[in-house]
Amino acid sequence: MGVYGFKKDNSEDLQTKTGAKFGGNFGNCYLTGFDFKNTAKEGEEERMAIEVTVKVGERDQKIWFNEINQAYHDGNKVYPGDEGFEEEKEKLATQQNATIVHILKSVGVTEDALEQALGEGFDDFKSYAKKVTSLLPTGFENKPLDVFFEYQYSFKTNKDGELNDKTYPTLPKNMKGGYFIVPAQPGKWKEVTDGDGLHYENDNGVVHPFKRSQRFMEGPKGTQQVAEGAQGSSEMNSSSKQEASWE
Repeated sequence: MGVYGFKKDNSEDLQTKTGAKFGGNFGNCYLTGFDFKNTAKEGEEERMAIEVTVKVGERDQKIWFNEINQAYHDGNKVYPGDEGFEEEKEKLATQQNATIVHILKSVGVTEDALEQALGEGFDDFKSYAKKVTSLLPTGFENKPLDVFFEYQYSFKTNKDGELNDKTYPTLPKNMKGGYFIVPAQPGKWKEVTDGDGLHYENDNGVVHPFKRSQRFMEGPKGTQQVAEGAQGSSEMNSSSKQEASWE
């Protein structure tokens, strides 16, 4: 069938889908996937990972947690058996473990249940991944969430293999910035920026769990980076916090 021809002008797939914006996205987010699966593309070697999918408005965004088999030590990439690898692996695992606990708690898995299920630890990633993905409660995908999106730390490649001309909002993969996914909190939230950084308050003066330090806000995860000479860079510069989409 030819690519050129008739298309209804009222098709919903013609409309731009709304997605995440930098910072707090309140009540319109859902955890729709949390699976241990092969994430390799067709023809590639199998790559098993925990795939996390969050739906924000009409768009999905995914992050992946893999077995830790490489790290950086004193500025150099190291692998199992290299000096410093085990030390760095432990640091990365600490962040990864806490992040997965944080995600599971957002849909109702209690800390006591998580500690009981995971407290003794696992010698291999596969056993760990199968366990954590089995802990999701029934109906988790219907629980509204608040999610904080940060900017990508560096420019990423697009589908054509070329670098994007700006960084986009993305799900955090660690807890370094603070809480980023919690059950939807009651109230309408307004952004407050001051000398301490960024936080949110509702009409009753209640402070939301999402907080970011001034150091975070001034760094690459809190400031959108735009390549020099990129189209629209004069309107969307490094200090803007406008809504953006991702590939």
